[in-house]
Amino acid sequence: EFGYFPCKNDIHTAARLSASGSPPHGAAYAEGAVYRASCLMLSMLGAEIGPPLECHWLGGVQEMWPAVVLRPDFAPCLTELRRKLGGTGAGGGVAPGALRIAPGSSLDVQGRDVRIDALDLEGALAIRVAAGASLHVPALVVRNRGHEFVALSKEE
Repeated sequence: EFGYFPCKNDIHTAARLSASGSPPHGAAYAEGAVYRASCLMLSMLGAEIGPPLECHWLGGVQEMWPAVVLRPDFAPCLTELRRKLGGTGAGGGVAPGALRIAPGSSLDVQGRDVRIDALDLEGALAIRVAAGASLHVPALVVRNRGHEFVALSKEE
């Protein structure tokens, strides 16, 4: 499920490869792989992650998972991520129903000393904690319009 997803092709080559059913290895594909990997790690720990949406970019069609970015200072590995989430589920993971990220949502977490026990996200949330500071999120429900990913126009 995790792998090598290079960003090596220009948008036109990526579109051609995508249309032929091959991995496009363009910018959107590589960015999407980061989101997918973060979602898979959260799922492995018991989080409920919404399914990917099908998006049409100039570089081709791709699955777009919730845009989850777990910065290295927050969770450089699965073991550290497990330690910073809930901790009341099976194997130290997330308690059932405690962490839910809806399709099309965006989550960006940055900060060494951040702990999230429960989060229900439909929209966008950025958590930024400065070095030396800490944040504990015992329970948070977020409902907003979120971020909209827009395909480039041919002129762009």
